[in-house]
Amino acid sequence: MIAESASATQQLGRLHCLRAIAALGVLYHHLGQFSSTALGSSYGLPGSGLLWTGVDLFFVLSGFLMMWTTGQKPGGARESLSFLLTRSARIYPMYWVTLLGTFLLAALFPGALPDGPQCDLLCQVTLLPEQDEFLIGPAWTLSFEMAFYVLFAALVLLPPQGRIRALAVWTLLVCTLGGLITTQVMLVHHIYTPLVLEFLAGIWIAVLIRRGVRLQGWVILIAAGVLLLSGAALFNAVSPSLPSGGAEWARVALCGGPASVIIWRLASQDTTAPLTPNRFMGKLGDDSYAIYLVHWPIIVVGSTIAPSWGIPTGMQFAAYLAMCLIGTFFLSGLLTKYIGFPTQKFAKLVTTHLKS
Repeated sequence: MIAESASATQQLGRLHCLRAIAALGVLYHHLGQFSSTALGSSYGLPGSGLLWTGVDLFFVLSGFLMMWTTGQKPGGARESLSFLLTRSARIYPMYWVTLLGTFLLAALFPGALPDGPQCDLLCQVTLLPEQDEFLIGPAWTLSFEMAFYVLFAALVLLPPQGRIRALAVWTLLVCTLGGLITTQVMLVHHIYTPLVLEFLAGIWIAVLIRRGVRLQGWVILIAAGVLLLSGAALFNAVSPSLPSGGAEWARVALCGGPASVIIWRLASQDTTAPLTPNRFMGKLGDDSYAIYLVHWPIIVVGSTIAPSWGIPTGMQFAAYLAMCLIGTFFLSGLLTKYIGFPTQKFAKLVTTHLKS
């Protein structure tokens, strides 16, 4: 759902708004993280250390939308290829443009980006899973999502009932082996890592709603939101002392669970009482993937150059926030309008021809 087509959620208005909120949460998280690093801890943003949970919302929502939009379609090679082409067209073009811009920023401002081990150019361009870092920090989630798309596309080869059975086996596999078997092959790791359960939770939510099992009531939604943030705080406290597999299980339990309840509750209402988002939230929902992409290089490079502006620290902090927000919203709007929408339209034409 990080890179899910905007049209997939426009008919599910509450979920369309949620994708905007999740993207803004991740943006706020990185603003707090890098402003406190560059300008001092006193200039961090309250609560920003909890809002990385926007990623968990995206993962669950991605699984839900994949099953919601394809679950009733007949299986087969054409349907599978159509699914993969549509998702690839959503992820890659805007990612490539952002990656090129990030390379240019790295050349213009040497040392502005993190110095950690970077994966090779093939990995950067294709999003193939690797142990080393991507140049764009949040790209690890896109790599994870693309791996899940490929696996789900294989399931789309099956008829609907066979798909459900295969998903049940996959879920059982992750629940029994997740985090227990270690491998250096990251694509294999992505098949059964506990984080896959967030995607799978979204899939099963779609199955349940199709069968009339819905969650109702605002108390459930509010409680899930509180649990999501408190779960993030607890995870921040305990994860440094946990092994890798244990940390993933903790994240799924503490954050993936509440995120799943939020998606289930909003999807339940969207499928019975559709809501049309207002223009502002609709626009943010449309731009959410672009916001998710472009905010990171702007925030990171901005945090590096801000101390050299030679203005009082308080004004520097305000100027840094303004630069990051204006730059992110302006560029994300351009990216969606001139890259995102045209490539999605082209992909739709190709897949329509493919199915005819």
